[in-house]
Amino acid sequence: MKKKPLLVVMGAIVKNESILLIKRDKPPFKDMWCLPGGKIEFGEHPDEALQREFREETSIVIRKYKPIAVLSELVLNSELELVDHFIIFFYIVTDFSFERQMTRCKWFKIADLDEGLMPPSDYRLIRRYLCENKIAGHLQIHKSIIVEKNNEYEMIKFT
Repeated sequence: MKKKPLLVVMGAIVKNESILLIKRDKPPFKDMWCLPGGKIEFGEHPDEALQREFREETSIVIRKYKPIAVLSELVLNSELELVDHFIIFFYIVTDFSFERQMTRCKWFKIADLDEGLMPPSDYRLIRRYLCENKIAGHLQIHKSIIVEKNNEYEMIKFT
C-alpha cells in the first residue's frame, strides 16, 4: 500500500514571553518538547482538529486562533530514504482557558529556546513567526526536509 502524507495541526500559545510545549511520548520526535497538536481525523476541519487536540493533550480550551502557515515536511532516515511526510497547519492561539491542571506541558521562555530541545520544524516556525515576527497578511507555505540519525534530527532544508 502506498503511503500518504499525514495531515497535522499544531498551535503556539504565548503568555508572558513564554511558549507552551508538550513532551512527546512516541516517535517521531519521542521525548522532545513540541508544539501542541496532532492528527486531523477523516472529515474533520483543521480548526476543529486544533480545538480537539488542545483539549485532549493540554486540557486547554482555545477560543481564538489564526492559521499562519502550512508546512510540507519530509522526514528521511540516515540512508536518505523517505520515511514520513507531514502536512502541518500551524496556528497562533490568542484566546484560551485552562480546564484543569496540565501534566505533560511546560512553559519555556521563547528567548531561551534550545534548538536541540524540540523538532527542527517547531523551532524554525517559532523563530520565524514569534521571534522574527514575520507574520504576513496571507497564509505562508513552507517546505522542510529533516534527516533522522540515531534519534537525532537535523533540518537540511527550510523554504
